[in-house]
Amino acid sequence: MRVPAAQAPARTPSKPVRLRRRNLAAAAVLSAVAVATMSAPAYAATPAADTVSVTGAVGSPATYTAAALADLGEQKFAIVDPGDGPLTVSGVSLQDVIEKSAPTLPAGHNTNLRVTLTVTGHDKQAVTFALAELDPKLGANPAVLTTDGPDIGLVVPGDLNRSRSISDVESVRVAVSDAGVAKVEPGSVQVVTADGRVTLTGDELNRLPAKKVSVTFVGPRGPETHTESGPSLTEALRAAGVNARSKTAVVAVGSDSYAAAVTPAEATLAGKQLILSTVEDGAALKQPRLVVDGDIGGGRYVSDVVTIEIGG
Repeated sequence: MRVPAAQAPARTPSKPVRLRRRNLAAAAVLSAVAVATMSAPAYAATPAADTVSVTGAVGSPATYTAAALADLGEQKFAIVDPGDGPLTVSGVSLQDVIEKSAPTLPAGHNTNLRVTLTVTGHDKQAVTFALAELDPKLGANPAVLTTDGPDIGLVVPGDLNRSRSISDVESVRVAVSDAGVAKVEPGSVQVVTADGRVTLTGDELNRLPAKKVSVTFVGPRGPETHTESGPSLTEALRAAGVNARSKTAVVAVGSDSYAAAVTPAEATLAGKQLILSTVEDGAALKQPRLVVDGDIGGGRYVSDVVTIEIGG
């Protein structure tokens, strides 16, 4: 039986050739589109204006552009830069910005003295102030949010140098201390940190190097002058194992719950004496007194200190 010869497969139309031609045609179209796109004029998106937000313990959080800040009351401020000499900047008072957002205060006398502000830049550099330091009736050392540069900056005109300056401010966070009254032995102070509590006895405070200063301030009954003696606040904190940084917030609380905030930067940069006085006008005090030499008003002179809270 003869086996039929295998038939050659039928030739198919030359589709691969036609496909290649179509690919070449499509490539030509894409190339033309690319050339047209490259030759078209490029329009860069307009960058969003830099802003600074006010958040935290406030009734009215807000976000400002430099123009919106200027609308709050732009002023000229003279500053001294050790490297560049006298300079003038335009800006607004940081205190005015914060007061517009209305810090949420607890009940009590002068509880606005518990308010602290942390200003943070885009590079996460941060500086903390006691709001009372900026108050012209108390610390009288204003901080300024600048409005005359490409970015919103921070400067402190009265500081000895520019350590607290921030070139590109991102946010201001407001905090209000709720530090309470510690139960301590007479003459003792309890230092409260995030890690725990340390009590400094009256004897321990008296063994620390003492500073003596003559202070004058406006009290409830008018001007007062006193001679105060005791360790610096920094020295007292060091004895409690606290290495206070310039941006550390320190809140002193009296036995009657009266409290006031300060920062070590006020001593190192604003030239103030911060003392935990144990002797006033030659007489030993039953409880230490926070003394802020250089304040115009006496609001931050906290008598009968029993608690010192550390934050920041």
